[in-house]
Amino acid sequence: MQDALHSMTTPTDSAQANSGGKNSLSEDRRRILELWSRIRPMSEVVPFQEEVEAADAVLTGAVEYTHHFMDEVRRGKIVDCREALPLVDQLIASATRNQSAVISLAKLKVHDEYTFHHCINVALFSIIFGRSLGLPLEAQRVLGLAGIYHDVGKARIPEDILKKPEQLNEEEYSLIKRHAVEGYRVMRDSAVLHRDVLLAIMQHHERHDGQGYPRGLAGQAISPLARIISLVDVYDALTSNRCYRKASTPTTALGHIYHQQGAHFFPTYVERFIKCIGVFPPGSLVRLTDGSIAVVRSVNPDYSLLPTVSVYLDQRLRRCQPMIIDLAQAQADGLDLGILGCVDPRPLRIDPALLLR
Repeated sequence: MQDALHSMTTPTDSAQANSGGKNSLSEDRRRILELWSRIRPMSEVVPFQEEVEAADAVLTGAVEYTHHFMDEVRRGKIVDCREALPLVDQLIASATRNQSAVISLAKLKVHDEYTFHHCINVALFSIIFGRSLGLPLEAQRVLGLAGIYHDVGKARIPEDILKKPEQLNEEEYSLIKRHAVEGYRVMRDSAVLHRDVLLAIMQHHERHDGQGYPRGLAGQAISPLARIISLVDVYDALTSNRCYRKASTPTTALGHIYHQQGAHFFPTYVERFIKCIGVFPPGSLVRLTDGSIAVVRSVNPDYSLLPTVSVYLDQRLRRCQPMIIDLAQAQADGLDLGILGCVDPRPLRIDPALLLR
């Protein structure tokens, strides 16, 4: 597995790292669009709507398991990671059947228990990223386990600190930073846990430029698995509502990540991650140029700003009969219809996950 992960690096990585962080955010966004020129989407084995229903059960079960093992850790019990393997296999299977469907549901579900859902989202996106990199099934399973358990150390952090809406003081932040080491200590006694998972738990807050924690590792000293988990961890955190800030749109989050390549993140992984999930990832809630509201259904490799969407609210924000529109084809047919931008669902008072039903 380690060889498979190391094979994802290229001889040009160090050169790219030296140039990271110099472009403006607007230039970053332009570059993000360029990254789409060669990507082709994963095939869909089952219909989108069918997989949404199946994925809902998978994600619900996975979150319930996260509750379970976090409670076990709080009570001082040893976690048996073999319990998570069937869930990881279900996430892999769902992503294989229809990647867009499970991504959409994972990011559109409205929830308050950030830590539990975050663990599953990181597992899912890491698996999908690994698939796009051509990693074999066993490597995808290890990625899934690392994603599920990467924040297990937070079970030993006081909840009032984890959920504090104000800025943390220095003592509180130091306590938060201990979760990487605490997670390693919790899981090192777990039955049959892969060493690469332990490294990812310990290192997922290390940064490419050495400015991370707990050890200030840099570059190749950070395990390939940890680099993947680190990037996905930040993406899901930025695009999720937190007690101290609102979620960023996917495009804003990707712009931030792109701007940090070569500094916080391994350059090659940043570009490949953006290629993997898209400028408007599946599940993005968007406003079209005619004023209607839609959910991005699947990406378009040739027209990065013109994905296929499902329209659910009309120009007056009334629920309408769902309509699937390939925006690239619509424009080719002479219809002047595109995306104005991403939309925050809260002012609309809608649960976007329900739009997929």
